[in-house]
Amino acid sequence: MKYHYLILFSGSLDKPLSVTPKTLSAWEGSCVFISCNIKEDSNQTATEVSSEFSNRVQFVGDLGSKNCSLKISQLHLSDNGSYGIRLYWIPGELKTSDKWFETLEIIVHKTPSELIKTVSPEMIEGNNYTVACSIPYYCYDELIELSIQGLESHHVSHPKMTTEIQTVQTNQSFMATWKDHGKQLTCHFHRNLFLYFCLLAAPKGVKILQKPEGRIQEPALVYLKCEVEIARHMTFRWYKNEELLDSTGHMLVFVKTNPSHSGTYHCEAENSVGRSRSPAFTLHIVKSIWLYLNGSQNRTYFFLSITLEASKH
Repeated sequence: MKYHYLILFSGSLDKPLSVTPKTLSAWEGSCVFISCNIKEDSNQTATEVSSEFSNRVQFVGDLGSKNCSLKISQLHLSDNGSYGIRLYWIPGELKTSDKWFETLEIIVHKTPSELIKTVSPEMIEGNNYTVACSIPYYCYDELIELSIQGLESHHVSHPKMTTEIQTVQTNQSFMATWKDHGKQLTCHFHRNLFLYFCLLAAPKGVKILQKPEGRIQEPALVYLKCEVEIARHMTFRWYKNEELLDSTGHMLVFVKTNPSHSGTYHCEAENSVGRSRSPAFTLHIVKSIWLYLNGSQNRTYFFLSITLEASKH
């Protein structure tokens, strides 16, 4: 994309213009303001010398106030690239190597969701937190709005919407509970972007699950799993008949069970906030008994087993 504006100065100046910021990010269909300032007083005039983009490029500055800003509307993906400000003054023209005073980069994305940033801190239940979503924005006369949805069940403060430092941002404050772990919030702006809560709370809902379920008979493979509703940054301990076991993982594995594995088990889950213990889980392993009766030519097998009991107290 090329466009030209001619700004005329009556004297000779050294680096008379400044452009901020040096990089502008936007999305297809939006617009940007190129903020340009003149450092010295002079009798300036601005004249459009290229009409190729007259429907999309507009001089929005006020030279009397040292403002030489431009607005580019209805951005296309093809508008990506480097832009420069060329300056002429009377009498004479600058040397070719000195014509470009300031350059900047415009990056056009396909959708605004590529630019939205979210803030969702690690949380401890019972504390107040603020989540936020923001997007860079350089088109101040075409207002946009962001909103966060998903906290309707909380007593939350009114969302705060700010438009400053070339950014539109919305903040939402609330008190975290353990039920918020893994909750999905939605940042609304044309298209949806999701925030996920990362809540640090004491372990909740600790219990032992047995796999496979049902009757266990030696020498079967058995897993005992310590399940936690909130399982972030956890360490585990296992107890059999109130004695601490060596295992520190979330599972106990019995490769070949036998009656010695029977007993009452507990697991504990702990993180930096607190510790929680499971209800007792009693595991009974059935001992297999084989009786052999030999006939004169044939061997007859009789199998006797005891019914498994696996119960929770």
